[in-house]
Amino acid sequence: MNGIIGMSNLLTETHLDREQRESTELIRNSAEALLTIINDILDFSKLEAETATRRDQFRSPRVG
Repeated sequence: MNGIIGMSNLLTETHLDREQRESTELIRNSAEALLTIINDILDFSKLEAETATRRDQFRSPRVG
């Protein structure tokens, strides 16, 4: 996603007509929105993994 965002930023610095510029901005904005969603999913997954780990720790019998 970062590659798409970076390349679209470079593309906007070139000579583009209005329609091309709008399309390039749409690509960049969509990629940024998708990156936000992906990061949110990863954050949620980390929280779920931590919760599962803690839950397993409470269920494991202690030896010693």
